[in-house]
Amino acid sequence: MDKMAAEIFGKKTGLSGGRGGHMHIFDADVNVACCGIIAQGMGPAVGAALSRKMRGKPGVAVALLFEGAVNHSAWH
Repeated sequence: MDKMAAEIFGKKTGLSGGRGGHMHIFDADVNVACCGIIAQGMGPAVGAALSRKMRGKPGVAVALLFEGAVNHSAWH
Protein backbone atom coordinates (compact mmCIF):
# COMPACT_ATOMS: atom_id res chain seq x y z
CA MET A 1 0.00 0.00 0.00
CA ASP A 2 2.87 2.40 0.73
CA LYS A 3 4.32 1.92 -2.77
CA MET A 4 0.86 2.32 -4.32
CA ALA A 5 0.24 5.54 -2.42
CA ALA A 6 3.68 6.83 -3.41
CA GLU A 7 2.86 6.07 -7.07
CA ILE A 8 -0.43 7.96 -6.86
CA PHE A 9 1.46 11.00 -5.56
CA GLY A 10 4.17 10.69 -8.24
CA LYS A 11 7.03 9.81 -5.92
CA LYS A 12 10.16 7.89 -6.96
CA THR A 13 9.40 5.27 -4.30
CA GLY A 14 6.17 4.36 -6.13
CA LEU A 15 5.45 1.12 -7.99
CA SER A 16 6.58 2.59 -11.31
CA GLY A 17 8.93 5.19 -9.93
CA GLY A 18 6.14 7.75 -9.97
CA ARG A 19 5.71 7.56 -13.75
CA GLY A 20 2.38 5.69 -13.86
CA GLY A 21 0.42 7.92 -11.54
CA HIS A 22 -3.08 7.13 -10.36
CA MET A 23 -4.30 6.03 -13.81
CA HIS A 24 -1.87 3.14 -14.32
CA ILE A 25 -1.21 1.19 -11.12
CA PHE A 26 0.80 -2.01 -11.65
CA ASP A 27 2.40 -4.30 -9.10
CA ALA A 28 3.98 -7.45 -10.52
CA ASP A 29 4.78 -8.76 -7.03
CA VAL A 30 1.08 -9.35 -6.32
CA ASN A 31 -0.23 -9.56 -9.93
CA VAL A 32 -2.33 -6.39 -9.77
CA ALA A 33 -2.85 -3.93 -12.57
CA CYS A 34 -5.46 -1.25 -13.07
CA CYS A 35 -6.15 1.58 -15.42
CA GLY A 36 -8.50 4.55 -15.31
CA ILE A 37 -9.67 4.04 -18.90
CA ILE A 38 -13.20 2.61 -19.01
CA ALA A 39 -13.33 -1.10 -19.95
CA GLN A 40 -9.57 -1.12 -20.67
CA GLY A 41 -8.94 -3.98 -18.25
CA MET A 42 -10.86 -6.56 -20.26
CA GLY A 43 -8.10 -7.32 -22.79
CA PRO A 44 -5.28 -7.68 -20.23
CA ALA A 45 -7.50 -9.85 -18.01
CA VAL A 46 -8.23 -12.22 -20.91
CA GLY A 47 -4.51 -12.31 -21.75
CA ALA A 48 -3.57 -13.03 -18.14
CA ALA A 49 -6.10 -15.87 -17.95
CA LEU A 50 -4.93 -17.36 -21.24
CA SER A 51 -1.29 -17.12 -20.17
CA ARG A 52 -1.95 -18.98 -16.93
CA LYS A 53 -3.96 -21.65 -18.73
CA MET A 54 -1.27 -22.19 -21.36
CA ARG A 55 1.40 -22.53 -18.66
CA GLY A 56 -0.77 -24.90 -16.62
CA LYS A 57 -0.85 -22.58 -13.61
CA PRO A 58 -3.92 -22.06 -11.42
CA GLY A 59 -5.40 -18.62 -11.04
CA VAL A 60 -8.25 -16.25 -11.74
CA ALA A 61 -8.23 -13.06 -13.79
CA VAL A 62 -10.79 -10.40 -12.94
CA ALA A 63 -11.80 -7.32 -14.90
CA LEU A 64 -14.18 -4.96 -13.14
CA LEU A 65 -16.54 -3.06 -15.39
CA PHE A 66 -18.68 -0.34 -13.99
CA GLU A 67 -21.40 1.95 -15.24
CA GLY A 68 -20.82 3.20 -18.76
CA ALA A 69 -18.42 0.45 -19.83
CA VAL A 70 -20.69 -1.41 -22.26
CA ASN A 71 -20.69 1.36 -24.87
CA HIS A 72 -16.90 1.42 -25.21
CA SER A 73 -14.85 -0.44 -27.80
CA ALA A 74 -13.14 -2.83 -25.36
CA TRP A 75 -16.54 -4.31 -24.53
CA HIS A 76 -17.26 -5.13 -28.15
